[in-house]
Amino acid sequence: MRWGLALAWALAASTSAACRTPASSDPPDPSASPQAKAEPAPIASSPPELGPPGGSANAPFAPPPTPLRPDEPVPLEPPPKDPVHETAARETTKDPPPPPIYELTLAIHSSDVAPPPKGVELSAVGLEAARRKTEPSLSVDLAPGHARAVLHEGFVLPEGTELRVRADRLGYVVLAPDGGSYRVGAVGSLRAVLGEGLFDVAPSSAADVVARGDGAHRLGRATRRVEVTTRAAKASFELAKIPDVTDGGGLLCRLFLELMSARAGTQVCGDGEVPLRVELHWNGQPAQPPQTTGPPGRPRSSGVATFDALALERKVDLAAGSLLTPPPTARFVASGDPMRGSHLFLTRADLAAMHAGVGEGAHPGDATAVLSLHNSTDELRFVWLDGVSLAWLAPGGRLDVSGVPHAHVSVQWRTFLGDAIDQAEVVTMPATVDALSGARGAVSASDNPPP
Repeated sequence: MRWGLALAWALAASTSAACRTPASSDPPDPSASPQAKAEPAPIASSPPELGPPGGSANAPFAPPPTPLRPDEPVPLEPPPKDPVHETAARETTKDPPPPPIYELTLAIHSSDVAPPPKGVELSAVGLEAARRKTEPSLSVDLAPGHARAVLHEGFVLPEGTELRVRADRLGYVVLAPDGGSYRVGAVGSLRAVLGEGLFDVAPSSAADVVARGDGAHRLGRATRRVEVTTRAAKASFELAKIPDVTDGGGLLCRLFLELMSARAGTQVCGDGEVPLRVELHWNGQPAQPPQTTGPPGRPRSSGVATFDALALERKVDLAAGSLLTPPPTARFVASGDPMRGSHLFLTRADLAAMHAGVGEGAHPGDATAVLSLHNSTDELRFVWLDGVSLAWLAPGGRLDVSGVPHAHVSVQWRTFLGDAIDQAEVVTMPATVDALSGARGAVSASDNPPP
């Protein structure tokens, strides 16, 4: 199972995942990470609009949220009331039922994806299936005072990992897929957690928030558009009104603001508003630039990460207490090891479906070759093959991918959210490609420039 290894940052006793390839050499010290060199930013006091769990987002005397510390367990919340007694009490007092919980499904789309090489025809059906399989998505449960995001395939963290937020605390909880343990993410660490599996804190900056009028209709709902600008990125939020959620949507907005290094307390979502689309346009110089900028001839750029809502539904079967942050039975873990090795998203069958008909007959009896990948940079990197996310490699990670056809293929290295993207290379298989030094025998990148 994949999650056993990928939770090295949380569970020291995890077993190795069968789909990962361990690094051939010891990984660098996690302190070498660019995020690790950042000094924690001072946490601004949050305005009273961020009320305690279960309360209104506009509670006039709600205390400001308390920042979470990564070296301390999170105080437990009161257990939910007995649903039988609660129902009886409502029938006696005629109180309205508790507000519903909504599930928002989001997909993450990447920009500046290098296409297949010119003149190479790939299977449209196979490509689409590979993209659907590797495209990161998450399901977010929203309720008054709480939000819970469940990660699916396509992330560095294992499938089933949860991010939980509550309104009376700043920061978030990262819960293992089995629900048995959790770590605490301090304010400013979310981009490193999602991008590299590290809990390093990046500096924050003041945010400029400007209302931009009506947005597009999404999922049958009208939206309003808000632009937010920080030192790291410029974002466009499209917000829909769902009064039952109260401050739950604001907690999701808080996570997006943290991705772009906005100072804690920045307000974008109003009471009862939910983000249905968020575009993060990374600045040319990211807030945490990597130590390695790529070899000459492969310039690095910044792209756009778009979170698009695919569905929004009311949930009626969610167990009481399922959004408690943290779960009362989960064990607190103060620290963990950095990510190691690699993880391959596509199988040999997926690659064959993508490249159906490519390279056949060129090498009778041996229509496929091995693509050897090596990440000698000091940051975790994703590698894309012919426009599809193929794998991630931790610093020092190596991965041999079999089943790639004897043909020209496009290889592109990038960070998870596209805040740093290397220009793609066209290589002739079989090939060895290093994230730092490039490919051996690569065709000139100018022969196949990215769009």
